[in-house]
Amino acid sequence: MLKAARERVSRLPNVMILEGDARQDIPEGSFDMIFLGGLCMYLNDLDVMALLHSLKSRLVEGGSIILRESTLHQGVFLSRGEYQAVYRSVDLYRQLFNGAGCFRVEVRRNYGYTNLVTAEELVNLRRRWLPFLSRDSTTLGSLTWWALRGTAPISFWTLPRILSQFSIPWPKLQNHFFRLRLVE
Repeated sequence: MLKAARERVSRLPNVMILEGDARQDIPEGSFDMIFLGGLCMYLNDLDVMALLHSLKSRLVEGGSIILRESTLHQGVFLSRGEYQAVYRSVDLYRQLFNGAGCFRVEVRRNYGYTNLVTAEELVNLRRRWLPFLSRDSTTLGSLTWWALRGTAPISFWTLPRILSQFSIPWPKLQNHFFRLRLVE
């Protein structure tokens, strides 16, 4: 991802792609924008607030911190085992942002991610309801792909939106962009 990002912005003189621990490896100076992609889900609440508190002092006037995080409909879920993460609701993220300082928060749902997890959940449903079908069949995988593509306006757009109107938490995971700007 770093290599691809560097290639995409190589001609932009005002963009720098950095690799490191955002809690300590930030170069000196101030920033117009700081983007954190899926970082907070690997930090506990206190670390998230400490990180955002330290980053807010690095923003220029009018600057933004943009986060992209996997989210839940409500509450929190701690993934344990080999893959450990903290999945929070949008409301819990708002509480963390308030605890980190005076931010104005804008939230936008990442529907591309919703499409990804919708497809994953539909495939898992097919595997659960039809366990006698092969899990790893190239032919069945191809048929599933074409079925998902053919029903995309319903399965990827209409169904998640209708279910969310009825407060039905599907798909389980969502993803949101959060734009944080200092309240002046």
